[in-house]
Amino acid sequence: FFAFGSLTSIDLFIAERAVFNRELRGSYYRIGTYFFAKATLDGVLLRILPAMLYGLVVYWSIGLRPEISHVMVFFATLSLFNLAAGSLSMVIAVISPTAGFASLSTIVILLIALLFGGFLANAESMPVWLRWLQHLSIFYYGFEILFVNEVHGLEVNFDAAGLDVNVKGDLFLDTFNFSEEDLPMDIVALFGIYIGLLLIAYALLSIFHASNDVKVKRANHTSRMQRWWGTVRNCGQTKTTNSSSASTKKLSASSLPSSMQKH
Repeated sequence: FFAFGSLTSIDLFIAERAVFNRELRGSYYRIGTYFFAKATLDGVLLRILPAMLYGLVVYWSIGLRPEISHVMVFFATLSLFNLAAGSLSMVIAVISPTAGFASLSTIVILLIALLFGGFLANAESMPVWLRWLQHLSIFYYGFEILFVNEVHGLEVNFDAAGLDVNVKGDLFLDTFNFSEEDLPMDIVALFGIYIGLLLIAYALLSIFHASNDVKVKRANHTSRMQRWWGTVRNCGQTKTTNSSSASTKKLSASSLPSSMQKH
C-alpha cells in the first residue's frame, strides 16, 4: 500500500519542470535548495505522517506485541520503507519525460521488487543467479524487519484436535530464511537505500538541468545569430535599393537634352 502510494512523488518534479527551469535560470534559488525543500516536505507530510497515522490505527487493533521496543521498530520500519519508496519515485520522475511514463516505470519496478521481497517466493526456492536481487528490494528488508520484530522469541499456541501445541516463533523465521541477527542491518539498509536514492535523484536533476541549460544557451545563440544575419541582410538590401535609386536618377538626368540639362 505505502509503496504504490509513493506515486504521488512523481508530480513533485514533472508538473513543475518548466517553472523550475525558468526560475533556476533566473537565479531565484539553487538546485539543492529546491530539491531538499521538496524532499523534506514530501518525506514528512506524505511519507512519515501517513505511516504514523496508519500504525496508530492498526498496531493495537491487530494485537501486535505491546513492548515499547517492538512498537518503535514497527513505526520506524513503516516510515523508512515509505521514505525509500518515495525516493525511488523521485529518481524515476527526474529522468522521465512524462508523468505516464514515470508511473508505469515505477509500478513495474515495484512489482519486480515485491516478487523478491521474501513473501511471495522464498530466496532458497529461487535460482542462484537471481537471489542477489532480493538485496535490492525494499520489500525484502521491510518484511524481514517486521516479521522478526513480531515473531522472534514468541511462542504460538495451536489447538489441533483438542491437543495444545506450542510452537516457537523462531521456527517460522527458519521457514522464511530470516534471522534476528539481520534486523539491525536491515534497518540500516533501508535508511541507506533512502539516502542513496535521494542523492541519485539530486545528481540526475543537476545533470538534466545542466543539459537543458546548454540547449537553451545554444538556442539563444542561434536566435541571436539569426537576428544578426537578418539585420545585416536588411542593411544590404537597403544599400542596394539606395544605390539602384541613385543610378536610376543619373540615367534619367543623362537622357535629357543638353538644353534642358543647362536649365
